[in-house]
Amino acid sequence: MVDTPNAFARMARRPVTLLVSFITLIVISLIAYGDIPLQLMPNGFVQQRLEVFIPNPGSSAEENLEKVTVHVEEQLRTLADVEEVYSRSSEGAVRITVTFRMGTDMDLAKAELRDRLERARPALPTSVERISIWAFDSMSMPVLWFAVLYEERSERSDYLIESVVQRRLEQVDGASRADIFGVLSEEVSVLLDEDKVKASRINLGAHIGRLASDNFSTPLGELTDGGQRFLLRSDMRFADLDDIATWPVARGLTLGDLGTVERTQRVRDQLSRIDGNWAYYGAVYKENSANLVETAQRVLAALDELETDHELEGEFKFLELFNQGKLVETSLGQLQQTALWGGGLAVLVLFAFLRRVRVTLCVALSIPVSALLSLAWVYFRGGTFNILTMTGITMAIGMLVDNAVVVVENITRLRATGRPMREASVAGAQEVGLAVAMATLTTVVVFLPLVFMTENPMLGMMFGEIAIPLCLALLFSLLVALVFLPVAISYLAQDFSQRFRGLGRILHHLLEYPSRLAGLLVAGSERLLLLLARTLHQLNGALVGFLKPIRWPCALALLALVAWKERTFLSVRPSFSGLLPSGNAPPSAALLNLVISGAWLVTVFIVAFLLIGLPHLHRRLPRPSCTASSSSRPFSDATGRVGVLAIIIDQNQRFLAWTLSHRMLASALGLLVMASVAVPFGSLNLSGFGQDEELASLEFHIDIEDNFSLPDVSDELRLYEQALSQYQEHYGFEHVGVRFSRSYGRVTLYWGERQTRAHLDALRVELRAGLPTLAGHQIRFFGDEAFDTRKKTILSFQLRGPDARQLAVVGKEAVARLATVPGLADVRSPLADSPERVLVKLDPERAHALGVSAQAAFQSVSWALRGTQLPRFQDQGRELPFLIEFDEEQTAGLDTLRDIDVWSARGAVPLSSFTDISFTRGPDEIQRLNGQTTFNIQARIDDPLRRKELSQAGYAALASLDFPRGVTTGSDDDEAARENSEMTEIYLSLALSVVLVFLLMGILFESVLLPFSILFTVPFAVVGAFWTLYLTGTAMDSVGWIGVLILVGVVVNNGIVLIDRIHRLRSAGHQRRQAVLDGAAQRVRPILMTALTTIVGLLPMALGEASSEALDYRALATCVAGGLAISTVFTLWAVPMAYTLVDDLALALLSTCRWGLTLARRAASRISPGKPVSRPGRAG
Repeated sequence: MVDTPNAFARMARRPVTLLVSFITLIVISLIAYGDIPLQLMPNGFVQQRLEVFIPNPGSSAEENLEKVTVHVEEQLRTLADVEEVYSRSSEGAVRITVTFRMGTDMDLAKAELRDRLERARPALPTSVERISIWAFDSMSMPVLWFAVLYEERSERSDYLIESVVQRRLEQVDGASRADIFGVLSEEVSVLLDEDKVKASRINLGAHIGRLASDNFSTPLGELTDGGQRFLLRSDMRFADLDDIATWPVARGLTLGDLGTVERTQRVRDQLSRIDGNWAYYGAVYKENSANLVETAQRVLAALDELETDHELEGEFKFLELFNQGKLVETSLGQLQQTALWGGGLAVLVLFAFLRRVRVTLCVALSIPVSALLSLAWVYFRGGTFNILTMTGITMAIGMLVDNAVVVVENITRLRATGRPMREASVAGAQEVGLAVAMATLTTVVVFLPLVFMTENPMLGMMFGEIAIPLCLALLFSLLVALVFLPVAISYLAQDFSQRFRGLGRILHHLLEYPSRLAGLLVAGSERLLLLLARTLHQLNGALVGFLKPIRWPCALALLALVAWKERTFLSVRPSFSGLLPSGNAPPSAALLNLVISGAWLVTVFIVAFLLIGLPHLHRRLPRPSCTASSSSRPFSDATGRVGVLAIIIDQNQRFLAWTLSHRMLASALGLLVMASVAVPFGSLNLSGFGQDEELASLEFHIDIEDNFSLPDVSDELRLYEQALSQYQEHYGFEHVGVRFSRSYGRVTLYWGERQTRAHLDALRVELRAGLPTLAGHQIRFFGDEAFDTRKKTILSFQLRGPDARQLAVVGKEAVARLATVPGLADVRSPLADSPERVLVKLDPERAHALGVSAQAAFQSVSWALRGTQLPRFQDQGRELPFLIEFDEEQTAGLDTLRDIDVWSARGAVPLSSFTDISFTRGPDEIQRLNGQTTFNIQARIDDPLRRKELSQAGYAALASLDFPRGVTTGSDDDEAARENSEMTEIYLSLALSVVLVFLLMGILFESVLLPFSILFTVPFAVVGAFWTLYLTGTAMDSVGWIGVLILVGVVVNNGIVLIDRIHRLRSAGHQRRQAVLDGAAQRVRPILMTALTTIVGLLPMALGEASSEALDYRALATCVAGGLAISTVFTLWAVPMAYTLVDDLALALLSTCRWGLTLARRAASRISPGKPVSRPGRAG
């Protein structure tokens, strides 16, 4: 806001400068709009995490916890800005997830994490070779999931996938990496025959160590010969498989004599099928700075080129499974369509009020201009165009014309007084400039507490991503309204030509018919109500006239009747017990006395009314007026035409006049409306913040017992694929994808378009009942949700304790107990069913007598059962894993374990000679959170609105269990605790927002009391918001509370405009009552325009379907639209009434202060010592 009084006049004299500036801003904004990166969610919206994957083949969960997890966790806890460290120690691997605070430099955090891992490496087992690190952020979601279909796997299939397909995709502009799953890993294996090794009587461990040491290449130094310098190097690496087979073992034996040496292929991760055919699964990720949509399009184009590539010879077909680019386009397109509908409806409302095309276009132009300028600001600040950004801009669509409407309305009012157009434009903008600036700032400041003061970083980021574009758009709309719009109006809103005047008359007549119809409906309603009032008055008078002469007999008869009934009631009281059903206790004496006292109280009131109230009512009975309106055309404007706006102004004037004459009654009515919020608030459905599930696919997981081989798992999953074929035609899914390993399977159904939640829920119910029940299988309809707390349909429960075995026992009972809670489905935990294990316990005395060490014994067992890794084999420029192990088909069970030879200085002895072998149960996976062992249980809920209720019910069920000492539940971090924390922050932010708005209004009016009259409309807005949510059945969530905060800033805008006008009229010499009536009448039009444009602009958001992959903004739009509609009705009469009350309070306080000062002066004069000093008198 410019302080110089002549600033508007100087701008009006430089239209060319303003035009060039306007065009420059538009061009810059369009460039930014074309280049801004598109994303589904902003960077950092997903929690900033790093996951460490440490493979340790053949190790148990307990072994990994002791030898790997504990050492790594000790180092990771020394990292800065760490919120929590979560580890999962399972068979063969350890996964540790480190969560950092929001705003942490993840590149530096990743470098420091690698340093801590290197510090921990010396303490890790030698079987741990490679440690992998993954970063989790908004970029970790693949741009594209695809499948590679083939009819038959050839020898070159895996090679083509890795060397051609994967490399070609990684070369796509904007792609950072491509991962393809299902590739078989080639390796060199030495498969020993157990019988031949045992017959050879060799120390296998010693020969394995020698074999590992013989396969090496190392530099030995330099030598000089004939003046030339040569590098000396020893290369003992095996050249081919024959070199390995002929490697000498002992006594004329070679390695080939004890087994076979061959190239083998192992499943690297998992195998996949699509529609029953074998396939690879692939995922492509993008670079941080790349445009997501364009990258996805380029990847799809690369897949199309690969299908016809001559190197592949048509061996592969590519199938798109998930395209994040299309998802972003669909979600943003849906929001853009919503914004266009909202903007179009707002323009129609403007035209209905203004009825001038050029003026309407000038005002409506502030919508796209402000939105583009806000996006340009986001772009140059390094932001992205995402769902949250678009939500903020869509929310602002209806509010972007508010400032322009007030300015244009004031210019029109001044123009109607006869002032020239250019002078009216300058004076109109200058007159309301401060008011609209402060009104805009009140909307902006309500977001400051949530964006900058919330302790929840996720909420802060979400609110910031919505609020910053919204506030920027409002500020730019203020710039357009005060700088560009007055000049545009002064040049464009000139007198029409004859052609446009004729068109204007036609449009005016078309718009006049609805107005006339509305006027007739209102007049007819008034006459009908008048007739009804006359009829009721006549009936009332007749009834009162009849009862008045006989009121004394009626009162005495009523008292006698009640006394007789009481006596009869008490006389039959003992027989109650025989009349009641079996098992029901008779009413207590206190209850009977309460009923009798209530009957007497009602009787006393009726008697008092008959004796006292009836005569008073007969004397004071109002008579309705029988005179009709003298005007033959009521509700007409100054030109004599009937209009809806004239009707509204007339009715508001009547009600406002009544309000000013009955302020106490009107205040009681207002307080009653405020108190009614208890009805919807007590029954409001509260929904936690989170995302719905993907609606274009349905997935279920199959946990498989570990006694299945990979071919067995493949055959078992074929049964599910065949069973799903009977549902395909009815439910319309296009593809069935299967991914599996030895321990689990994952089945995914894919649709081409998003489905409804009801459609997927119905299929899920049928699949639960119709899928085949196979031994050793457990089906669950959700994945591993240990960290994905954003899903509304997944609920987690946690047990904590000191020992994993103890938690596994308790957890099995907890899973069974939670399965009985209504509303929880698919209750499971990966830790519930601990597999049976073989425990080998060494006898120290027997081992010492045989000269066997524990390390040698268990190393022999490890070599025999899981083999050992050797230095990698060099093969044609690539390195292959090199493994020596017993032939799996020849390895037996317990007999093999007992007969394993352990070598010592005295020779070979069987393992069973110095160990005890028994069976025990051990945890399949051990989870720890910040060093404490945990047991996590997940359950699926079909109704996300019951999330808090089911969480409390689940923990209540767990509390009924008899836990051992040291075992506790995680109820301190359940849904109720998180919701209470969120709501506390929101309530504090709401209170602080009201304080900031109050301070701004105090600056505007230079008053401490006047802002209270405007804040009087805020409770009505809250009442309207909650009643609208209640009546429409919309669930309230964290995003919906943004709407309540927006209401605080928006609803006071109308009050500011209204009180500012009343204040100016009083300053011009009008009496208070007349100033209030005239100011309200003059501000009905702009208030209705701004309110209706905002409301209709939000209707597409409130009535539309939100994107399931993003956030649900329906509660937000419903709160703002409903709250603004109700508050607008009350603003037109409640705010003027509150203004008069505050004004009377100010006068009373001033009078009290004057009276107090007068008393103080008199008291001071009485207690003054000595004779008063005479002072010269004043004339007059």
